[in-house]
Amino acid sequence: MFTFYTRRFEVKMKGYLSLRTQAPSRKGTVLLSYITAPFLVASTEDAFQRHTNYWECIDIASIFLEEGYDVDVVDWNQYQFTPKKPYRMVIDIHGSLPRFAPFLPPECIKVFHITGAHWLYMNTAEYKRLIALQQRRGITLFPRRQVPPSLNIETADCGTSLGNAFTFNTYAFSGKTIHPIPISTTHTFDFPETKDFSQARKKFLWFGGGGLVH
Repeated sequence: MFTFYTRRFEVKMKGYLSLRTQAPSRKGTVLLSYITAPFLVASTEDAFQRHTNYWECIDIASIFLEEGYDVDVVDWNQYQFTPKKPYRMVIDIHGSLPRFAPFLPPECIKVFHITGAHWLYMNTAEYKRLIALQQRRGITLFPRRQVPPSLNIETADCGTSLGNAFTFNTYAFSGKTIHPIPISTTHTFDFPETKDFSQARKKFLWFGGGGLVH
């Protein structure tokens, strides 16, 4: 419980969270620009009951801690944060790599952890669907899933992604290597190749979040 409140205080005061490795030899510090929330809940079990990105953040940090690296964790939208340490590696999920780059040592490895298709594809797709809805229903909705433009993939040395070949292809123009990571789920299922979409079109259960038109 003391650690729980100490970490909350640390994030409040510094804007980021520092985790220290217990490995015999310390290899340096990794910066994880994702979310701090998974490390601020009362228990790991509680964290695993939330969005899967809680699980991912805890695992990413745990791997580096086990390998002998300290880990600093900052929220991806903490725009006031500026790197002040000689980080060995930086992992970012959105658009902070260009902002971080001038403050990083030349040997620092910059990784773009990709959680969706390229922002140009994503934003265009949402507008196309909003236009199609407007033409069908005669109403105009505001976009709700627009991704801020960034040069993250251009700045990164490489990428990691939970996506599939389609997702990777939206970044192919960059020429950067993208390493696939198994999606954080307890079960996976093969795509039903013989599915009859004409029959299933009005018989389905939809799970979704904000921005349903997208």
